[in-house]
Amino acid sequence: MSEQNNSVWVKPDQPMMWYYLGIGTISAASLLMEVTMTRIFAVAFFNQFAFLIISTALFGFGFSGVFLSIFKGLTKYSFERVLMYSSICFTLTLVLTLKIVVSIPLQFKHLGNDFIQFLYLSIYYISLAVPFFFSGIVIALLLSNFPIKVNKLYFSDLIGAGIGCFLIIPLVPAFGASATIIIASLLGILAAACFARMINKHMLAVCVVISLGLLALLPFSETYFRVKIHEGKRSFNFDEQYGLIEFSRWGPISRIDVADLGNAKNIWIDGGTNQSFMLPFDGDLRKLNPHPQAGLVYQLIDFPDVLIIGPAGGTEVLFALSHRPNSILGVELDPVIVSLVQNEYRDYIGGIYNKPMVTLVNDEGRSYVRRITQKFDIIQQIHNASPVAIASGAVNLSETYLLTVEAFHDYLDHLKENGYIYIKRPGAIRLAVIAAQALRERGINNPEDRMIILFQPANEIERVSGGEFYLKNGEFTQDELDFFKIQKRNIMHAPSAMNVHNKIIEKYRPLIKNPDGWKVYDRLGISMFPVTDDRPFFNHFSKFAHFASLEKTPFELESFMRYYHSPDFSLLIILGEAALLSVIFILLPLSIFKRSGLNTPGKIRFLLYFFSLGLGFILIEIVLIQKFILFIGNPSYSVSVVLFSILIAAGCGSYVSERFQTKLRVALPAVVLTICLLCLLELLFTPAIFNFFLGYNMAVRIVISILLIFPLGLVMGMPFPIGITIVDRISKPLIPWVWAINGYATVIGSVLCTILALNFGFRAVVVIACTIYLVGFTALFSLNRLFQKNA
Repeated sequence: MSEQNNSVWVKPDQPMMWYYLGIGTISAASLLMEVTMTRIFAVAFFNQFAFLIISTALFGFGFSGVFLSIFKGLTKYSFERVLMYSSICFTLTLVLTLKIVVSIPLQFKHLGNDFIQFLYLSIYYISLAVPFFFSGIVIALLLSNFPIKVNKLYFSDLIGAGIGCFLIIPLVPAFGASATIIIASLLGILAAACFARMINKHMLAVCVVISLGLLALLPFSETYFRVKIHEGKRSFNFDEQYGLIEFSRWGPISRIDVADLGNAKNIWIDGGTNQSFMLPFDGDLRKLNPHPQAGLVYQLIDFPDVLIIGPAGGTEVLFALSHRPNSILGVELDPVIVSLVQNEYRDYIGGIYNKPMVTLVNDEGRSYVRRITQKFDIIQQIHNASPVAIASGAVNLSETYLLTVEAFHDYLDHLKENGYIYIKRPGAIRLAVIAAQALRERGINNPEDRMIILFQPANEIERVSGGEFYLKNGEFTQDELDFFKIQKRNIMHAPSAMNVHNKIIEKYRPLIKNPDGWKVYDRLGISMFPVTDDRPFFNHFSKFAHFASLEKTPFELESFMRYYHSPDFSLLIILGEAALLSVIFILLPLSIFKRSGLNTPGKIRFLLYFFSLGLGFILIEIVLIQKFILFIGNPSYSVSVVLFSILIAAGCGSYVSERFQTKLRVALPAVVLTICLLCLLELLFTPAIFNFFLGYNMAVRIVISILLIFPLGLVMGMPFPIGITIVDRISKPLIPWVWAINGYATVIGSVLCTILALNFGFRAVVVIACTIYLVGFTALFSLNRLFQKNA
């Protein structure tokens, strides 16, 4: 019934400690590489494409299992030598991959109509997959040759992965992203040394020599492996047209570049995804005259208390200071920007952030607002995405929790009576839809009469999408309406009492006034529903995979399609390529090779079980990252805390699951049902827990986050080693195959999570993930005869 092909590869007296250290170190190196490469691609391209291309390249992990199953010739070599050489290959190919990704000019905007770009994308996939392939070889070999030690091996694997994702917090700001990749390669050679220790001193010496070479390369890594901004990321090239970049620094959140434009300093965030400016100022506030770009609300409120979310280079602070405010509180997310405006460029901008009435806080805007009790006359946001980023569709898949229904509730809770929310950004008409929903939930019957949207006549983007959004916490007075009416701006939306009528107002008023007005646009393929924390994709204006022709699009929607075109085509290409790789490297070998464990009874159900584990795990992991961003505040810390917590907890779960080896039939359903139950509890109770602890400092919030994540992560780490134990008892040669299918599920799940969240929201993704776990459990548990005999 089962194939027993117990390998004689491993000597029974080998000390397991070095295997545990080796698998943990190679896992740490792989995770550090993955997360750091994501940061590099976020600078060279755009963040969501970076995440998708890296996650898809993980198919190298899966292919390692297929390779081991098909090519049995490796068994003629020393087991430790194969582990050592694979670790060395991981190290060397990682350095080569870094050079490739900073040199090849991949351009996503031409992906659909330029074959060479598709070829470049394939080269990226292959080059990224190769290091993962070699680290996957190490992990798959150890799991398949020590199945009775799978609990402790998987524990070491996940602990190492957790440490690897945590290391990015200190390493990237201290050394830079390219240098961090070199450090990841050093971890790879350290893993090789763990295995070389069991061979002889000569092999250990080889590892030492390679590590010395990497250490010698480390000081020059940021120069030799300089991350280039490829064509299409910026609207112009600083080096050629506007002088050299005079300041550049990696931080925990992004890379910041500053260039001298002559009359101002330009701040590029992640190579051009966002931008800000610093204006020269001598620091004498008495010389400031009221600046017209400060926003009209500054002319309506005397000596206001102002909250500016994302002040960055300080232009909005300078404009606000020109109107003599009582106080300005700026909440800036990026610590590098906070540092440069208070230190390196303090004198250039006149020390505006050091004025007595100005306070600058380094925090995530929404999270900080929820934690304070202070109220303001003006709450302000100015959108700073570069035109290139908008035109490329780069921001369309990025989530923002600053522009949701729940966010407007937070702002209104901190707005004084008759105060204003002032937001200047493209897409202001959708802001009105969101704000109207928030006001309706607060019992306001006519929310459309508390908002005004203005736009500049000469700006085509603002002509349709809106430029200046004003929401008053109270009714407009007639004097205020008259004031807005006489401004040299066109009006997109106005309260009925303003008595202004034009074609644009008449078309958009039903969208704002009617709670279901967005459904008319939805039928045309335009997403205008009120964005919530569960579906925070404000900038994704087109329905998923809706590629409407501009000739058939109503005039008032044409600019939405032109300026906010959907990046879904690139997303679908990436998903399609991931699926194609899965077919080539999983389904075809399954049909071609009828040996190596593939004639095991119920093999399809085993593969479905491990596919479900990989898919369910990655879906829940991504949702947890999203949920905890608002609570912890700093996105970089949030990602690291969630990944570290869930991986460490899953590792502990794997370790504990060893106790279930004699009770697998009882343990497996209990574990899967517990996962589903804890997911349900997370959905129901974490919002209340977040609200209770929101006012505490970050250290407390991080501890609470770990405590909330740990129980779920603990049980999520159990199904994999339990499944490996069952496979080992039925058909040991099937282990590399189930490792492969588990890895491919992670690849598919990374892309699929974005698609599901866009269409259904993150809560639905959790429910889908639980369903997937149940499907996998049902598939394995349905092997009743085999299960009873072997478990």
